[in-house]
Amino acid sequence: MFLLSKFRYKLVGYVLLSLFLFLIFKESMGVLFIFMSQGLIRPQADMSLLNDLKIENMILSLKVEELDSLAQENEKLRKALELKEENNIVVIYGRIWGFSPTAWRKIAFCSAGKRQNTRKESLVITEDKLLIGKVSEVFENYSTILLINDPYFSLPVFIEKKGMGLLQGTLSGHPKVLYIEAGQNVSPGDALFTSSQYVPFQIKVGSVSTVAEDPDDFFLRVEATPDAHISSTRDVFIIQ
Repeated sequence: MFLLSKFRYKLVGYVLLSLFLFLIFKESMGVLFIFMSQGLIRPQADMSLLNDLKIENMILSLKVEELDSLAQENEKLRKALELKEENNIVVIYGRIWGFSPTAWRKIAFCSAGKRQNTRKESLVITEDKLLIGKVSEVFENYSTILLINDPYFSLPVFIEKKGMGLLQGTLSGHPKVLYIEAGQNVSPGDALFTSSQYVPFQIKVGSVSTVAEDPDDFFLRVEATPDAHISSTRDVFIIQ
């Protein structure tokens, strides 16, 4: 009987101790579970917040680019207005959308068309007042520009004070100047300008790159290099 009572007391003690430990660990496990749950949920909440910030940053970046684009366009229009006021001419601003996909034609597509009163054969210059070509066709919402280095391009030019010639595009993309006599003493580096019969001011075309005499011809073989960066030009001014 004594051993049985002693065993019973020990059993009761074990049960009470287990219950006490269970209550302690139950509270600790609850705190640990809450902490781990917060740790699992928080990264998702942080990721959602990060995505929202990325979207907001993208929207702000697009707005900044839009404002910058408008500022650049306003600057182009201001230059066109200054050119118009200085020379009493009509100037239209246009944007080059792209170029002809063919390898041998040098044609650009411009945003200025009939709606902007663009006229065929009008000279086209860059913002630095350098000749890039002339309008070849006009459509309702756009026009095509025949560039200086197109084989069908031609325009009377003069070489500084040394004489007149005809600027002609070629298949190779290197324009030449025709009908320059040997006695005019043309040399590489001489500047080329448009004839005053087109506009009331001089437009820089480029410069002479090579000069060679042909014993079987009265005229020199003259090649020219345009000053305008034709392939990278995007903003142009059409002189009516």
